Amino acid sequence: MKICWFQTKHIIKVLPDYIHFTVLRFAWNGALDDAFRIYDVPVPRRLASATKQRQAEYLAGRIGAQKLLQHFDITLRAPLMADNRAPSWPSSYRGAISHDRDFASAAVIKMHYGRVGIDIESLSPKIALNTISQRIASAREIDTLITTSDLLLDHILLLLFSAKESAYKAFPREHQQHLDFHSFELRDIDPHLQQFTFSLTHTLNHEYEAGFSVKGWYEFLENRVLTLVHLH
Repeated sequence: MKICWFQTKHIIKVLPDYIHFTVLRFAWNGALDDAFRIYDVPVPRRLASATKQRQAEYLAGRIGAQKLLQHFDITLRAPLMADNRAPSWPSSYRGAISHDRDFASAAVIKMHYGRVGIDIESLSPKIALNTISQRIASAREIDTLITTSDLLLDHILLLLFSAKESAYKAFPREHQQHLDFHSFELRDIDPHLQQFTFSLTHTLNHEYEAGFSVKGWYEFLENRVLTLVHLH
């Protein structure tokens, strides 16, 4: 597998230094068994019969996650796939992984700093834009982005979709079943700093009550949008 590491131009400058993330582009020639062995990433049993594309996405995401974890401790390895198919992170860390076609991204944070979510989406999405506008974003959110940024409407919709995906991933697994795209309402966005803030629209528990603030960052990379969210 060939890996090309991407250096973001903006998020890296404004992100708190305790949040670590990476973006990579990957390509493979069909010999994925060797790649799993070279990068010392076990193949999950349930992935053995998956398509080569799915296996490559999984491997690329784990390569990114392993690189981040080894920034803290060289002995750490890529998170395995848990029974619920989510990454099983080491006990002192929280993280998230995302992939889209030939891109993958990962974010890791030490547990005492909170939680993170990350998402990367193509600007030529698999989901119809009218579906995003009807089911994922409110008219108020779209209007906020139109009046405060110079983004095209298509990019606005994809930014909202990706940002809400990142927010969803950042929340603990036990709360995710109670979340959907309308659980997060865009409160404000700063196009200069490429930062946004969501408010939680309903209470999950005493820690995550309605109005809870969710902060995130975004950046457009080639023909992708990358979003990252931090929960304190």
